[in-house]
Amino acid sequence: MPRTIWRQYGRRLAVTALISLTLLSHTLGALELQWMDTLENVLYDTRLNLTMPGTMDERIVIIDVDEPSLARIGQWPWGRDRMAALVHELVHRQGVAALGIDAVFGESDRSSSLPELRRLAEGELKKDSALAGWISRNAARLDHDRQFAEALEVSPVALAFYLTSDRGGHRSGQLPRPLMHMEPPPPGLLHWSGYGAPIAQLAQAARAAGFINSYGGRDGVVRSAPLLASLDGDIYTSLAVATLQQAHSGSALHIGRVPGRPGGPLYRLLLTGGDAMPEPVFLQPLGTALVPYRGPGGPDGGSFRYISAADVLDGTLSPGELHGRIALLGFTSMGLMDLRTTPVGPAYPGVEVHASMISGMLDGTVPYVPDWVQGFHITQLLLLALALTVLMPRQRPLPTLGLGLGLLALVVGVNLALFLGGDLVLPLAEPLLLVITALTANLALGYFLESRARNELAHHFATYVPADLVRQMQRNPDDYGMQARAQELTVMFCDLIGFTAIAEAMEPTDLQQHLNEIFSSLGAVISQHYGTIDKYMGDCVMAFWGAPVPTAEHAQQAVEAALGMAAAIDRMAAERRALGLPVLTAGIGLNTGVVAVGNMGSDVRRAYTVIGDAVNLASRLEGITRPLGVNIIVSEDTHAQVHALPAGCLWQELGSVRVKGRSRPVVIYTVRSEGAGGGDESQLDDGTLGEELALWQAALADWRARNFGACWTKIRALRHQNADFSPYKLYEDSVISALRFPPPADKWDGTLEFTEK
Repeated sequence: MPRTIWRQYGRRLAVTALISLTLLSHTLGALELQWMDTLENVLYDTRLNLTMPGTMDERIVIIDVDEPSLARIGQWPWGRDRMAALVHELVHRQGVAALGIDAVFGESDRSSSLPELRRLAEGELKKDSALAGWISRNAARLDHDRQFAEALEVSPVALAFYLTSDRGGHRSGQLPRPLMHMEPPPPGLLHWSGYGAPIAQLAQAARAAGFINSYGGRDGVVRSAPLLASLDGDIYTSLAVATLQQAHSGSALHIGRVPGRPGGPLYRLLLTGGDAMPEPVFLQPLGTALVPYRGPGGPDGGSFRYISAADVLDGTLSPGELHGRIALLGFTSMGLMDLRTTPVGPAYPGVEVHASMISGMLDGTVPYVPDWVQGFHITQLLLLALALTVLMPRQRPLPTLGLGLGLLALVVGVNLALFLGGDLVLPLAEPLLLVITALTANLALGYFLESRARNELAHHFATYVPADLVRQMQRNPDDYGMQARAQELTVMFCDLIGFTAIAEAMEPTDLQQHLNEIFSSLGAVISQHYGTIDKYMGDCVMAFWGAPVPTAEHAQQAVEAALGMAAAIDRMAAERRALGLPVLTAGIGLNTGVVAVGNMGSDVRRAYTVIGDAVNLASRLEGITRPLGVNIIVSEDTHAQVHALPAGCLWQELGSVRVKGRSRPVVIYTVRSEGAGGGDESQLDDGTLGEELALWQAALADWRARNFGACWTKIRALRHQNADFSPYKLYEDSVISALRFPPPADKWDGTLEFTEK
């Protein structure tokens, strides 16, 4: 095999092997790549969203404390008498199988009047036996906590509590009886030091309770929820498990451990003695289970039926309408802050996490990572690495692409099949990244020589066309074709004034060097403001903005470039003046309009250029900078699209002109600033300049209205104020001529005629 071919294959083989080794090191724990975990989460979220059933589970309903409920019943928390009525309606009139309440009743009911009446009876009114008797007889009606507790005693209701691990280990309320006690505390579970639970009266009356803690990963996204947790060696279950147990009161909850799983034992839960769980739920480390989300969540998510809590309390449901269903009371009102960030939505109701978990347990579809995942993952990566290292480097580009795509399809297909068919969650990031990076590296190395030749060609091409165009053509050639098209652009012509006199006194080689220095300086300014240099014509440069890279800011960029070019010319003039040499000035014309832009010319020579009437007008505007005596002239179309000038610069309208070759007049503008921009080298401060421009606008208005006397008076004042500004002298002469030979009123439009180019 020739050495060059071997060297090419050797590079590809080495790169593929290096990629495989890096990803295997991460899998084995020798190399930590947090971004890989992030990518794995993204892929899991994508898989989940693509495979969710998107159907409604009629077995579970959510009693929603929504905005209409708060508006009709009042702010949360509601009185316990209301809660007692809600439980009675759901359990006894509707016949739900169980009710889980996703709220912690950690304080006594403040709406109950019984405690206050008893304090009054024992204090100021303790001699009033009639009041004491009335309180005793009506205690049950006045004590809302008691009403709620009595409703709980005879109903399959699971209350909620939360676990905490703050520094103080704060504890309040009363926890339910634990599922079991283990000494020492079991490994592989979340361990807590504090809790917030219902008050003792309610906790003792309720048949069950479960914790409502969520579990977000590093990114705060709730992909899993804890089903078991430990506090002081006591094991407690989540609200979802507790509610499901209440719905299947004849079932017993069994907990088993599967040893040997990397990262700790794998717990599994199973309700036996009924049809509550057709399959055991396998827990991840920390006692969590992946949430089997059904859809995007919320009342409009289509996963569960949402019923407003106010409608339940009002008795609007038909008797027995919810018979046999599992009900969960939760919140979707934004003000109650029970929304979670999940893979299927950024504002997912917390109660629906419990509902999704119950739904998955009922169906036996709770996803889990099997205990054999590590061995499978390593074997998969080794087989892929072997196939990629042995087969891919020897293939030509097309077969290489086919092999890579085939391996990608195989990896994704097997992963999805196991996820959909067995609820198995297997790693996907490393195998996908291995195939994609190996494929990319091999294709890149395969095209190395061709790419190098193409880049060399682009390097030469960039000396004629702006680098931005070359880069855009390389990245997206279809989007930036050279075919001529109509497009709105801003066109500039810049001519060096005084260059002929300088050229007569210089040797040709010195003249060439000097001209190159000037054009290099001006070209740098144009490129800095994202312009495209069209061509150099003797001592003139033509450029345009808005192509080949389209931008809405082409007029703004062109004006800023013109100001920069004028400043560069002024600096060069100052340098030559200091050396006692003749100085240069520049005339710059700008116009905006629709032109034809693209590759134009003959079969022998083509150029990326612009043509059209808007181009001709820009050239004519540059030509009248000399008689007007200003450096920059801008058309009204360009002026209209410039939203801001640099600090210290102001627009000055120069009136309406008609240039050679055009019948339609155009309003033109220049830019005034201190020491630059309008041919004006001795400007006063901005306040004085503003007053001067206001007087000038008034003079223009008089000129257009044929008020030549008033116009002459104002222009004389302007000439006295700024004698060096040439347009004032031009208008002064025009006004004097109009006073001597008044133009016909029916032909007057105030337009200055320029017959020379």
